[in-house]
Amino acid sequence: MARSMESDLHLGQIAVRMGLIRAQELPRLIQEARAGHVEESAGSGSAFAQMLLRKRILSVSDYLYMADQARTERSDVDADATAPLRQLEDAFRSYESGELDASSFEEIVHSTSGEPIRRPREQTQRFGRYELLEEVARGGMGIVYRSRDTHNGNVLALKVMIEADDDEVRLARFEREAELCGSLDHPNIVRIHDAGRVEGMPYFTMDLVEGESLDDMLEGDGIPRDLALRGIAQTARAMHHAHERGIIHRDLKPGNILIERKTGNAKVTDFGLARDLYRGTRLTQVGQAVGTPYYMAPEQVRGERDVDGRCDIYALGVILYEILTGDIPFDADSPLSLFRKIDREEIVLELDEELGIDKRIHAIAMRALAKDRDQRYHHADLFADDLERYIRGEAPRAQPYDWREALRRKVLGPGRGLALGALVAVTLLVLALALALGVRRLRAAQARTDARQKVEDALSAASAARDKAKLASDPSVVAKLAREGLHALEALAPLREAEGPEGEGARDGFSDASGPALQLELATLRARAVLALARGGKESLDEARQAIQTLLEQDPRESELRLELARVLIEHGRLEDAQAICDRLVDLDASKREVRLERARLLMLRGRFAAAERDLSAVLLHSNRDVDALVARSAARLAQGELDDAASDARNARDL
Repeated sequence: MARSMESDLHLGQIAVRMGLIRAQELPRLIQEARAGHVEESAGSGSAFAQMLLRKRILSVSDYLYMADQARTERSDVDADATAPLRQLEDAFRSYESGELDASSFEEIVHSTSGEPIRRPREQTQRFGRYELLEEVARGGMGIVYRSRDTHNGNVLALKVMIEADDDEVRLARFEREAELCGSLDHPNIVRIHDAGRVEGMPYFTMDLVEGESLDDMLEGDGIPRDLALRGIAQTARAMHHAHERGIIHRDLKPGNILIERKTGNAKVTDFGLARDLYRGTRLTQVGQAVGTPYYMAPEQVRGERDVDGRCDIYALGVILYEILTGDIPFDADSPLSLFRKIDREEIVLELDEELGIDKRIHAIAMRALAKDRDQRYHHADLFADDLERYIRGEAPRAQPYDWREALRRKVLGPGRGLALGALVAVTLLVLALALALGVRRLRAAQARTDARQKVEDALSAASAARDKAKLASDPSVVAKLAREGLHALEALAPLREAEGPEGEGARDGFSDASGPALQLELATLRARAVLALARGGKESLDEARQAIQTLLEQDPRESELRLELARVLIEHGRLEDAQAICDRLVDLDASKREVRLERARLLMLRGRFAAAERDLSAVLLHSNRDVDALVARSAARLAQGELDDAASDARNARDL
């Protein structure tokens, strides 16, 4: 019998002995748990136990007690002690094949179960190092508890997965939610603190938000409009932070936006369906729609594979529509009908003085809800900017349609004759101006050509400097040549910034000849050379920082050389400057292992062991087999007097 079935039967037998279920219920519950269950997969524990958790027959703490009891009994090598379980397995096999009826199987359950188990009643329920205070929510994949970390006393939200059975996709989504949230650090995103497994059951801890979801507030006594709009603006800021790091939520809805009771601030949660664009993470099939139907963008309901952050902007537009009207844009009797409406039907949002829907908020909502994602806000922070302008009483920048769209609607819709007449008048005016414009175009073309030639000359000089620098072995020579190349390109700045055809020609020529790539290459050569000189004491640290700053103007997300600069600063004792660089790098991408490790080492040098432990735990969240991180965290925990945890990390590192 497969190992997962053996485990389920053993736990079922223990549940009978504990009085949690009756013997006659066991075969039905086992079969129910096995429905759709994949044997020998990488699941998250017993399918049977997870089903009992979903049915509220047992608590998470009960499950841990049962798992410990099962492990103790399995460790008993006495053949007489394990014989009843083997007999139960044989009986269940016979029951499934029809050779044994239900009453006979029930008798065997009773005869093989042994003495009843009286679980000692604890003062508190525990899950690993966390004390479970109360259940606060149940979602699509797990239970959320208010919990207390017994190591530091912090009260957190603990999310335990109970819906995986042995479904690897669900399990991957749960673990990815912890990983993606752990890589984000924003005041309006619920922060992840710890993640792992206890008795095979995945969990993670996060900020406990004291408040209600926007969904509960909209369904209940309502929410002040300005508070709701500020919440949407804050959520848009949070999504911009995620989008900049390649993460799209894909399931934004009022239930996933929490409003803090004391501050009124919004917190985004539940990244279970999020996608990491930078790593191409995909847990759905191409063409499969993912999300909550009412809030899905047209490209999502079509199952398009290149969905980006603008689907989150659309979802926020639907939530804004719901705040304004008390209803959703589309509803239908079936998901297929709903998808068809979202994809094909125009959204109607009427101006309404009583509801406070004026032209300004109408323009913001309709821009976010555009069917064509190219017509939506290109970035979530632009959506937030307009909402904040509206709250301040200012005019938003949003225009739901450009002039071409307005003209198309005029020509193809009602009033077509007047529109065509206007179009003819415009055409005649254009023809009258064509002759005058011809001369201007000739002059403009010559100005563009002259500007492109100047750019070509400068790029040629910079390329020659680049080629010489790449051949040089002396860092001082490399730095000098790279600086000369950069100066040649910087001299083009006034020309490229000029208005009119001359500036256009310069910008086009610079871009067409790969000027930005050449500028980045020269800046990188110079920064690398100056860092080498600074490390050897032949160049000032300020010069090195200036070289890095020049590089950042070309590549704001560059991290390798900035991390190298931080190491040089540490060598020279400038720990605060190094800390500032590491903090900024973590803000840019909290998932980078080397950055987290370097900052943790720096924090330990400064005696900030708890902060170092958090960084190292974040590294281990991505890979719990990282020996360097385990060794460093062991040292950080030892310095804080956490002897058991330090020893555990040291053992794990040794075993690896």
